[in-house]
Amino acid sequence: MPEPSTPLSGVSAEGAFRPCVLCWLANGTILVYPSFLPRVPHLFRGGGDVSANLELPVMTENRPGTTDADTTVETLRREIAAFIRERDWEQFHDPKNLSMAIATEAAELMEHFRWVRSEHAADLLKDEKTLAGIRDEVADTLAFLLSFANAAHIDLTQALRDKMARNAKKYPVEHYKGRY
Repeated sequence: MPEPSTPLSGVSAEGAFRPCVLCWLANGTILVYPSFLPRVPHLFRGGGDVSANLELPVMTENRPGTTDADTTVETLRREIAAFIRERDWEQFHDPKNLSMAIATEAAELMEHFRWVRSEHAADLLKDEKTLAGIRDEVADTLAFLLSFANAAHIDLTQALRDKMARNAKKYPVEHYKGRY
């Protein structure tokens, strides 16, 4: 990781407090990355694009503070990018291959529900072994989707909000509530 030129205290260059991202290493070390780093490149000697040079360790264990409620999309994107970079897989992660990988993983998710009647699909989630397999396929699909967004430079939040705004106009509540 680049060496900081100023102490990182969780306060941005503008003086505003920003939340931090905590990363646990296998050796028990806890690293704290203020979430404002990508937007404040002058904090590191040499300047440049901090987001391209900042390598976050990949979290591989369930730990407090690693839930949907307190993890940003940006954090997940960085973790996936670091995982791929460490293995020199960027050469394989072009939009065509990643789109195919997303479809493949989504198909593997669908396999869990093949030949199950719709009214019994929720029952599959009650079986721990089946749920673990479903969870893995959801994670695989998400990992490839995040990698695709990284490779294609798509802001997922903006893309989803733009699409939902178009959907709201296309499917107004007064005409589609309770109907598909």
